[in-house]
Amino acid sequence: MTDYFQGVVAEFLRADRSMFVNPEILLQLDPGPSPKKGRYWYCDLMAISLRQKTAYLCEVTYSSSVAALIKRLESWKYHWPDLCLALHRDCGIDPTWVIAP
Repeated sequence: MTDYFQGVVAEFLRADRSMFVNPEILLQLDPGPSPKKGRYWYCDLMAISLRQKTAYLCEVTYSSSVAALIKRLESWKYHWPDLCLALHRDCGIDPTWVIAP
């Protein structure tokens, strides 16, 4: 179930008619039916901008501390090439498009 703040962000993104939003998307580094421990994340929202030819990975937080968010982004940075390959493979994102957190 999406929390209130995640829904607000999703509706803001959807206000742009060239933007498509997929909530709670599984980012799985390895192919297969079940994700391996430490090799996947659930991203709050993935927004696809047809106008900008960009896929945005969006994390929503209203925490007074950004420690968990920083940890998530550091993990994505460490695995970035594999994460991009997984998005091409699993989501059909064109390899010429930009993928950005």
